[in-house]
Amino acid sequence: MVIALNGRYQKAASAERAEALSQLMAAAIRREQLLGQLMEKDPKEALRVAMPSKVRGALPPQVQAHVEEEVDVEGTIEILHEDRDAGSRYLYFLRVGPDKLSLHFAGRPPTLLTDTRVRVRGIRLGRDIALE
Repeated sequence: MVIALNGRYQKAASAERAEALSQLMAAAIRREQLLGQLMEKDPKEALRVAMPSKVRGALPPQVQAHVEEEVDVEGTIEILHEDRDAGSRYLYFLRVGPDKLSLHFAGRPPTLLTDTRVRVRGIRLGRDIALE
């Protein structure tokens, strides 16, 4: 939907361009919300449907802010263990300066220790990164 609307925006006459951009922004924001939820539930699927860098680069800058991007980031791992009535889970974060990014592994997470310096490569959307 975002790709199709971008094509419409790119071809729009100047009088229609503002409306086309508005529709494109709305679609990008909705996609951002859905992809964020998918990263939490199924990072592998989020990686599968991720927009290629070349396509992202063709979007207007204000739309790019709402679309995932391929990243290669270095930082320090922080691992938390969460106990719940329905079970427990580990939460993985990457500290990059003052930022704390949430890591979502498509497969089984590697064995890591808190405070280990690592480099990750994946798809970032906001403060979330989906990793192979």
